[in-house]
Amino acid sequence: MQRGSKFCYPKVRKMKKILRSWFIHLIILEIVARLTGALSFGPGFKGWALSALALAIFAMFLRPLLKILLLPINFLTLGLLRWVINVVGLFLTSYLVNSFQVSPLNFAGYSSGGISISSFSLALIPTYILVSFCLDLFDIIIRWILKK
Repeated sequence: MQRGSKFCYPKVRKMKKILRSWFIHLIILEIVARLTGALSFGPGFKGWALSALALAIFAMFLRPLLKILLLPINFLTLGLLRWVINVVGLFLTSYLVNSFQVSPLNFAGYSSGGISISSFSLALIPTYILVSFCLDLFDIIIRWILKK
């Protein structure tokens, strides 16, 4: 078999897909953790890697199943159920991975050059929704960049 050929062993192709999804989730978790400050990982690389692996497994196996099962409701809500599914995945990840935690968001505010954003705090459920939205947004952006 030639290198780079379309015909590859199915297990190798599946493993490449899992590793790619895991690596993308590693990047996304780091971006969202730095952007929001609501995500915290255990000491070292292990907590971060396990969290990304749990999110990647959810995204590859459970999310498509939930989308199919809840398709009629998704049509009625015009796609808003997608966020609920992502919030469930984020909650499951924080429940299953002990070193991964989503904490309530406390934004200290921002002011620069005449633009000011006042400080605010979010409870845990709105924080899950915001973090889930950010994870999905950066997932779409990074996958679009990698396709090019």
